[in-house]
Amino acid sequence: MSVASNQHLEIVPSNITSNGKLSYKNGQPTIQLLIGAQDRYIVPGSVRLVGKVSILKDSATLASAGDGIRMNERLGVYSVIDTLSIFSQNSGQTIETINHHNRMMSSYLSVTQSQADFACHAYETSLRFPNFKAQQKAVVENTQADGLTQENSFCIPLVSGLFMGQDPIPLSNQWGVGGLNVEIQLSPDQQVLFSADNTDTNLLNAYYELSDVRLICEVQSPSMDQMKQIQSQTTNTFVYNSISSYYNTINSANAILNFNLGLKSVLGAFMNVVPSRHINSFTRDGLATLPFTNRSGSVANVTQAVFTRAGERFPLE
Repeated sequence: MSVASNQHLEIVPSNITSNGKLSYKNGQPTIQLLIGAQDRYIVPGSVRLVGKVSILKDSATLASAGDGIRMNERLGVYSVIDTLSIFSQNSGQTIETINHHNRMMSSYLSVTQSQADFACHAYETSLRFPNFKAQQKAVVENTQADGLTQENSFCIPLVSGLFMGQDPIPLSNQWGVGGLNVEIQLSPDQQVLFSADNTDTNLLNAYYELSDVRLICEVQSPSMDQMKQIQSQTTNTFVYNSISSYYNTINSANAILNFNLGLKSVLGAFMNVVPSRHINSFTRDGLATLPFTNRSGSVANVTQAVFTRAGERFPLE
């Protein structure tokens, strides 16, 4: 009886620049990673994005303690991922697209990780830290790093329904998805970086920069018995979960939000809120998860929330 064998893949971006650096400010807002079609499976949960990130005050100056530059301490390097899209390399068909990925992670990480992991393991992998000052010193300013580069290494799972599923992902052209094209749209610098004192004096030319970016994953070759089972199948269907995100604006005291979800077998839903003046602003954290607020910044008193489906209360009351 034959046994399936595992191998590790390391993939560099297909659109990498000559100096190996990627940044939104310098015109490289997209990272494209191609996993070619092959008669193997991706082991679920093994997909990681690795690399290094540096925070710069301008093109010639690294961020320092006197600049007051911060990034969201609960997200770390996750804050740079604006959109995560996964396509079939063979057909170009969209398998999954998660817009506002960093805002989704603002809620997701808070409920899927223990406090102990957040205080220790999260810093080693995703540059996250419970205390904003510790994250600012260790990541943005990074006084312990090489003074010439001030780079911070990271290794993060790409959180998506496809990659976090239980079933292996078939890459074959004959009995799989035909390879994968993983595309990451980087978030604007104004959304990632902000000032500690609500001024943008030191951030007018500030930006983050990625380098040495790679995608790593574990793949598995099917055994002889598995290949016989695959070849005997009459249908070729791969079932997986996906994550969908939606965005809307509340601009009145009696707001009605309508979403045409077009989904089935939904396992759960969550939402977070941020004032529009915080988005893409060097003076505010655009990735914060805040309560409903008034124009003055005070907390708004929500007196009633009603969920409806097709105009009827849901659940029926």
